[in-house]
Amino acid sequence: MSGHNKWSSIKHKKGKADALRGRAFTKITREIITAAKIGGGEPEGNARLRAAILAAKAVNMPNENIERAIKKGTGENAVAKAVVKSLKKQLPPKQFHIERDDGEDVLVKRKWGAPTFSFKVVSNTVKGVRINPDKE
Repeated sequence: MSGHNKWSSIKHKKGKADALRGRAFTKITREIITAAKIGGGEPEGNARLRAAILAAKAVNMPNENIERAIKKGTGENAVAKAVVKSLKKQLPPKQFHIERDDGEDVLVKRKWGAPTFSFKVVSNTVKGVRINPDKE
């Protein structure tokens, strides 16, 4: 009956290896986020980010995880970008000024003489955001 606990041995070795790998990924992800916050999301102009990416590749971190960490550090938000893009299409630029901060906040400033309005998000999909402005 030799080998009756082979899977058990593999399971414990794999669990230990996965825990070490997870700790390394977490540590490097934090470094990537910090480097992107401080110096921007371009590795060419950010030596700290470049070094963090090289460290991530050294421990075989997937490119998807690296890109996600950079986006988190730079504050990119696809939904907020889509909302701003949709608002800029639907509202006249001479009457409204639309801004977005680092995260999820979108600010619509009404210029003097522009009508007041409210809006609701009708649909929010991967392809874009559809907004229905209600002018008062």
